[in-house]
Amino acid sequence: MSTVIQLQSASKTYSVDKRDITVLQPTDLTVERGEFIAVTGPSGSGKSTLLNLITGIDHPTGGMVIVDGQNFGGLSESKLAHLRGKLVGIVFQFFQLIPTLTSLENIVLAMDLVGAIPGGQRRKRAMTLLEQVGVGEQANKLPSRLSGGEQQRVAIARALANDPSVLIADEPTGNLDSVNAEKVRAIFAQCAADGRTVIVATHDPRGLEQFDRVIKISDGVTTETPRTVVSAPVAAQ
Repeated sequence: MSTVIQLQSASKTYSVDKRDITVLQPTDLTVERGEFIAVTGPSGSGKSTLLNLITGIDHPTGGMVIVDGQNFGGLSESKLAHLRGKLVGIVFQFFQLIPTLTSLENIVLAMDLVGAIPGGQRRKRAMTLLEQVGVGEQANKLPSRLSGGEQQRVAIARALANDPSVLIADEPTGNLDSVNAEKVRAIFAQCAADGRTVIVATHDPRGLEQFDRVIKISDGVTTETPRTVVSAPVAAQ
């Protein structure tokens, strides 16, 4: 494996009413290519802050965030946005699909904005991605005509549009029922099995055994929970 994400003493502090509030303490984290990682913790613990630093949506107050060899903190906003579009796919809790575009058009637009996929291949690729996440029949529908689970699967297809090496999801099952939540978790597990690095923030204890590592955040401090390995029973002699 090769390192795809590295945090070196990365921290985040905000100034509120002339007081400094640290929401993420200095954090060291190394993620290898193809790892499937869960980030857990209660609301306000720092999960979203950690993900925002990894995606470049936010900048660390201290330390460095390196993704695929690029120091995200040392880039201009325009270069960072372009690079993020190529390297990192982001799935949000509230889908954030453009309501006036169909499922297919939402995915094509993601490719149009980055330009990593040749123009003549974009609609075909968008359709293939929709089929892979199980909503190909919803390609020509607006988001308002889709269920929550269908919208989230379209959002995952959009996050994969530019073939990113890293997929980041912030509470992607938070607004889904148990059936659709399991479908979404299965898609992420398959992405990791295909060699993509996948990091999912969640407070849902279901399915944590699927992950290679579980990182817990409490009051901005990260700790790692060793994966539980269940030994196979020894056959009788």
